[in-house]
Amino acid sequence: MVVGNQAVGCVLALCLVLVLGACVDLGVSPNDPFAASREDGAFDTHIPLERQHFDLTDDAESGIIQPQFVNQSEIELFYQAPSLYLVRLEKWTGGEWEDRGSWYSIIPIPRVRTLAPGDTLRAPTLNLRHVSERVIDGPGYYRLVFAVYSDYESPELIPEVDRASDPFEVIP
Repeated sequence: MVVGNQAVGCVLALCLVLVLGACVDLGVSPNDPFAASREDGAFDTHIPLERQHFDLTDDAESGIIQPQFVNQSEIELFYQAPSLYLVRLEKWTGGEWEDRGSWYSIIPIPRVRTLAPGDTLRAPTLNLRHVSERVIDGPGYYRLVFAVYSDYESPELIPEVDRASDPFEVIP
């Protein structure tokens, strides 16, 4: 029986080596905030960012983000507004994305709204210089994540890769 356990252990070790080797071959690290590609998504969406690095020691405009979600697909998508969950900020911490919450305050009486093909959803402006430490707690990589659904009746979100922005760096 020891031989059987050793064989299983060898197979598992070989699988691990192959997976890690594939990551190295693709230039992707399991701890890389840039690992997920928007090209892997099921929906044609776009979340434009003014820049990839926000140095808050620069001019005042370098800390302003106008979050937008563009539906470039051929189908209608849906969202609830107004809502504190419409768009959230996440920070790359310890090898995973951590929800930092929203940076805006509203009276949430949400209703489902349609985002037609070609339409742009605009969220409240994010001023990185004037946001609480609960949301931006120092330098690092952050991203925006929108709550967008593929079905009017179902609360099932579209895949995260389709509703998350590319990571951007904040340098306080």
